[in-house]
Amino acid sequence: MHVPEYTLSLLLWIVPIVCCTVFFIHKRLLTPEIIFAMLVTIAIWAGIGFALDLLLAKRFFIFSENEIIGIYIRKIPIEEFIFYITGFWFIIFVYVFCDEWLLKKYNLSDKKYARYRSRLRRLIFGYVRSLWWAIALLEIGSAAFSERV
Repeated sequence: MHVPEYTLSLLLWIVPIVCCTVFFIHKRLLTPEIIFAMLVTIAIWAGIGFALDLLLAKRFFIFSENEIIGIYIRKIPIEEFIFYITGFWFIIFVYVFCDEWLLKKYNLSDKKYARYRSRLRRLIFGYVRSLWWAIALLEIGSAAFSERV
């Protein structure tokens, strides 16, 4: 039985996803909030990948018939779409693994994070306000300079 090479290469993503899933279930690290956030993030990034693939894949990629299964969506092999889903899924799993288990001692509790987040919001919005002032002053300065010249 011949397994196409591109299809086989998808195991580079699928095997770690399965292993991480078993690990997360065993350690009970996936709360409903984390699962929802992961699925939304994967859906957004995979959707962006799909859109780019549908718009640009024909210009950049050449797919050999013996490297793919032969199932196409708008002349693009199904493996491309599976790649985007599993690739982003793997990246999100690595992030969650590092955040929830590997670097757990550096992770803030929810209460501490809530206090930090409110302080951080004030800092960021203060910066945005000053950025708008800087843009306005640059615009006024450039208008005044262009009137002189």
